[in-house]
Amino acid sequence: LSFLTHYNDNIFHNQLRATDYYNFVLLVLVGVGVVFELPVFVLALVRLGILTSYRLRHTRRVGYFLVAVVGVLLPGIDPVTTTLETIPLFVLYEGSIWLSVLMERYWERRATLSFDAP
Repeated sequence: LSFLTHYNDNIFHNQLRATDYYNFVLLVLVGVGVVFELPVFVLALVRLGILTSYRLRHTRRVGYFLVAVVGVLLPGIDPVTTTLETIPLFVLYEGSIWLSVLMERYWERRATLSFDAP
């Protein structure tokens, strides 16, 4: 660390601040937390009846486009980083579609069983 902070010491004046690091870490943690809430958010919309699994499956291309746009907007300076940031988004989106399909079936089965009970 001493080499990195004293390299070209006569030309540059290094100002190491912990607040810059903490702001970066906080931003990354909040961003990752929000992105990983995608399945919960989609499932809540399905449960409220705003979305259906049928609609999610048939508008999958639009969803993939929006996920790709979000992946490109994430901070990354090269295609490899952008790809590595976008792949989990695609997996989470596809997982939320299949989770909504399974949960809708479960909710329908549960509703029919409650109506059949005396």
